[in-house]
Amino acid sequence: MKPRLRFTDRSRILGATFLLAAATTLSAGAGSDAPGSGAEFGAGEPIFEHRFEFGTICGWSSSVGLAPPSSAVDPLLVSGSVLNVISGLPITGATIEARRRSDDGLLDSDTTGDDGTFGLSLVTGGVPLDAYFALSAASYPATFIYPADPLVDDIENLGARAIATGELSLVYALSLVVQTPGLGTNAVLVLDCANEPVSAATVSFDPAAGATLYFSGDLPSPGASSTSDNGIGLGLNAPVGETTASAAKAGFVFLSHSFESHPDGVSFTFIHP
Repeated sequence: MKPRLRFTDRSRILGATFLLAAATTLSAGAGSDAPGSGAEFGAGEPIFEHRFEFGTICGWSSSVGLAPPSSAVDPLLVSGSVLNVISGLPITGATIEARRRSDDGLLDSDTTGDDGTFGLSLVTGGVPLDAYFALSAASYPATFIYPADPLVDDIENLGARAIATGELSLVYALSLVVQTPGLGTNAVLVLDCANEPVSAATVSFDPAAGATLYFSGDLPSPGASSTSDNGIGLGLNAPVGETTASAAKAGFVFLSHSFESHPDGVSFTFIHP
C-alpha cells in the first residue's frame, strides 16, 4: 500500500457531512456480514454518513467577481480512510480509484489497509482536474464521490463512509420507498460559502429521481418539502446516467453541476453558491 499523503497548507480545506439517522433499533440484516459492519441500527445512530474535505471553489460566479482557479498543484495528493457508516470500523481491502470525468480514465488507485486508510497521487499537468472517486468493497454497493468543482489543491482526510447493501435497503424502508433494482441512489448536501449546511433549500435532479426526500432533524421524512438543518436532499430510485443536481433558496444562487447516477450504486455530491 502507498505511503500516507499529507500536506500542511489547509487554507482551502473544507469539510462536509452527509448524515442519516435511524428512528428505531433495526437489525442490519444482510449488511451485517459486510466487512467493517457488525452493528445494529440504533435510535439516533448514524445510518448514512459521508465526509468531504475538498478545496471548494465558492462564490466565483457571484457578484464578487472572482475568477475560478486556472492552475493546480502537480501532483495533487489525496489521503483519507474508508469506514462503515454503522460501526465506524475501517473497511479493509476496499479499492478506491480516482478517475477523470471526461473519459473515466484511471488516474490512480489504492487498496485500504487494516486501518482503512489510502493514499493517491494524481497528475494534473498544473491545471484544475475534473475527477471523481470510485469505491468498491465486498458486500457494498458501488460508491462514487463527485466533487462540485475541479480539484486544484491537495485533499487531506477524505473520509469515505460506505453503506453496506443490506443497510441501504433499510434506508429505503425508513423512507417508505420501495427500492427498484437497477436504479441509483443519490445524495446531495447543500452548503453555503462558510461550509455550513443550508436549511429550507430545495434540491432537484434532472432527470428527476423517483422520489426526492428530505429530513426532519436527522430522520428521513416523506412529508418534508425542503432541507432540514443537515442540508441534505436524497434522490431515491434515480435514473442511471448523467444527472444535474440543482438547489434553490431565496437569497442564494447555487451552482448546478452534473454527476453520474449508477445502477444499484450510491453517488455523493454537494452544491454551493
